[in-house]
Amino acid sequence: MTTTKRRARTRSFTLPTHWTPAQALAVWELLEDFTAALWDAYEPQLWDEIEGKSAPESVDAPDSASKARPYRSDDSELPF
Repeated sequence: MTTTKRRARTRSFTLPTHWTPAQALAVWELLEDFTAALWDAYEPQLWDEIEGKSAPESVDAPDSASKARPYRSDDSELPF
Protein backbone atom coordinates (compact mmCIF):
# COMPACT_ATOMS: atom_id res chain seq x y z
CA MET A 1 0.00 0.00 0.00
CA THR A 2 1.40 3.38 -1.02
CA THR A 3 0.57 6.45 0.99
CA THR A 4 1.30 10.08 0.24
CA LYS A 5 1.99 12.71 2.81
CA ARG A 6 -0.33 15.68 2.48
CA ARG A 7 0.58 19.08 3.75
CA ALA A 8 -1.48 20.35 6.60
CA ARG A 9 -4.13 22.80 5.51
CA THR A 10 -3.31 26.22 6.89
CA ARG A 11 -6.52 28.02 6.03
CA SER A 12 -9.94 27.57 7.44
CA PHE A 13 -13.05 29.00 5.88
CA THR A 14 -16.25 30.18 7.41
CA LEU A 15 -18.98 29.53 4.90
CA PRO A 16 -21.96 31.82 4.62
CA THR A 17 -25.08 30.32 6.12
CA HIS A 18 -27.44 32.42 4.02
CA TRP A 19 -26.63 30.86 0.64
CA THR A 20 -29.39 29.03 -1.14
CA PRO A 21 -28.70 25.47 -2.26
CA ALA A 22 -28.39 26.81 -5.83
CA GLN A 23 -25.75 29.35 -4.77
CA ALA A 24 -23.79 26.72 -2.85
CA LEU A 25 -23.92 24.43 -5.90
CA ALA A 26 -22.71 27.26 -8.15
CA VAL A 27 -19.68 27.82 -5.90
CA TRP A 28 -18.97 24.09 -5.78
CA GLU A 29 -19.17 23.84 -9.59
CA LEU A 30 -16.89 26.86 -9.99
CA LEU A 31 -14.30 25.34 -7.66
CA GLU A 32 -14.54 21.99 -9.43
CA ASP A 33 -13.99 23.67 -12.82
CA PHE A 34 -11.11 25.72 -11.41
CA THR A 35 -9.50 22.60 -9.96
CA ALA A 36 -9.74 20.82 -13.31
CA ALA A 37 -8.23 23.79 -15.17
CA LEU A 38 -5.43 24.09 -12.62
CA TRP A 39 -4.67 20.39 -12.88
CA ASP A 40 -4.68 20.54 -16.69
CA ALA A 41 -2.23 23.45 -16.68
CA TYR A 42 0.12 22.30 -13.92
CA GLU A 43 -0.18 18.52 -13.53
CA PRO A 44 3.57 17.68 -13.69
CA GLN A 45 4.49 20.47 -11.28
CA LEU A 46 1.67 19.54 -8.93
CA TRP A 47 2.88 15.94 -8.82
CA ASP A 48 6.38 17.20 -8.01
CA GLU A 49 4.94 19.23 -5.13
CA ILE A 50 2.79 16.35 -3.90
CA GLU A 51 5.76 14.00 -3.96
CA GLY A 52 8.09 16.57 -2.42
CA LYS A 53 10.34 16.75 -5.47
CA SER A 54 10.08 20.45 -6.20
CA ALA A 55 13.15 22.63 -5.92
CA PRO A 56 13.38 24.69 -2.75
CA GLU A 57 12.30 28.29 -3.05
CA SER A 58 14.96 30.91 -3.51
CA VAL A 59 16.05 32.75 -0.38
CA ASP A 60 15.00 36.01 -2.04
CA ALA A 61 11.52 34.74 -2.92
CA PRO A 62 8.71 36.35 -0.94
CA ASP A 63 6.92 34.07 1.48
CA SER A 64 3.54 32.75 0.43
CA ALA A 65 1.71 35.00 2.90
CA SER A 66 2.82 38.11 1.01
CA LYS A 67 1.78 36.89 -2.45
CA ALA A 68 -1.35 38.26 -4.04
CA ARG A 69 -4.40 36.32 -2.96
CA PRO A 70 -7.17 35.37 -5.38
CA TYR A 71 -9.84 35.58 -2.70
CA ARG A 72 -11.49 38.37 -0.79
CA SER A 73 -9.38 39.28 2.20
CA ASP A 74 -11.94 41.61 3.75
CA ASP A 75 -15.00 40.59 5.69
CA SER A 76 -17.52 42.05 3.27
CA GLU A 77 -20.46 40.05 2.10
CA LEU A 78 -20.29 38.09 -1.12
CA PRO A 79 -22.30 39.71 -3.92
CA PHE A 80 -24.99 37.04 -3.96
